[in-house]
Amino acid sequence: MNSSSTTERVAKGSWDCVLVIFLCLVLSSLPAKVTAGLIGQWTFEGGSTADSTGHFGALQLFGTAAIVDGELIVSRSNVPQVPLGWAKTDGSYSGPTITSKTLVSWVTLTSLSDGQDFGSAMTLDAVTSDVFDGIVFGEQQPNRWMAGSDNLLRTQDFNPGFEETSVGTRIQMAYTYEVVGQNVTITGYRDGVLIGQYSSANAASWGENGAEIIFGARHFVNAAPLGALDARIAEARLYDSVLTRAEVAALEPVAVPEIDPAGTGSVLTLVAGVLGLLERRRLRAKAA
Repeated sequence: MNSSSTTERVAKGSWDCVLVIFLCLVLSSLPAKVTAGLIGQWTFEGGSTADSTGHFGALQLFGTAAIVDGELIVSRSNVPQVPLGWAKTDGSYSGPTITSKTLVSWVTLTSLSDGQDFGSAMTLDAVTSDVFDGIVFGEQQPNRWMAGSDNLLRTQDFNPGFEETSVGTRIQMAYTYEVVGQNVTITGYRDGVLIGQYSSANAASWGENGAEIIFGARHFVNAAPLGALDARIAEARLYDSVLTRAEVAALEPVAVPEIDPAGTGSVLTLVAGVLGLLERRRLRAKAA
C-alpha cells in the first residue's frame, strides 16, 4: 500500500471521528424531556378530545364546553356549584394503578372567584365512588389554589400559597402526590415556583376502569358534576410519578403529543444525515 493511500485512509478515519464527536455533542445538548410515567395527556389540538397516551377514554364535553384554537373552554353558570360548561373522560382507564402522581394543567382564568363557585383546572376522580384529587381554585380561600379532595381528607391550605389578582394570563399549575404506605405528601407549584407542601394520612389510589379526568367541575358525585370554573385550559397531563421542582419548571405545553417540543427536527435531520454518511463510508471502505 503506497503512502498516499495510507494518508487518505487516515484522513477519512479522522474525519469520521470528528463526525462522531459532533454527533455526541449534538445529542448531549438536546433538552431533556419528561416523558417517563406520562399516563394521561390532553392537548386539545385540532379539537381533539383524545388522551394521547391512550390510557383514558375519549373526553366528553357537556353544556357549553368547547374546544377553540387548541384550548378547552369551561365555565360557570348562574347556579352556585353547577357548571355551565365542563368535561369528563368516559370512565374507561387502562393504565397502571395510580398512587403517587403529578397533575399538571396549563390554564388561563377568565374570571376570579365569586365566593360561591370553586372549580378545578384538572381533577382525577373515581368512577364509582367520591374519591378525588384536584387542582381546585377558590374553595377555602378566595382566589387561591388548593389541593381539593373528597371531604377535604387530603386538603390543607398551601403555605404561602398564591392569590390570583388578575385574569387572562396562562399559568402552569402542578401538584405532586408522593405516597408512602397510607401517607401522602402533597406539593403545589405555580409556574414552577413552590406554593406549599404538607403531609396527610389519607392516601388514595385509582385502578383500571376506576379513574376519570374532569375539567371545570371539581368532582362528580351522585351522577352530577359539582363545582365550576371560568377558564381556558391549553393542556393537561397526568404522570404516575412524582416530578421534581426542576422537572415541573421545565415542562412546556405542546401542540402535539410530546415528540419534538423543543423544535429539534432540523437537528435530528442533521443527525440522521451524519449517520447515513458514516454508513456509506463504511460500505465503500469494505468494498475497497
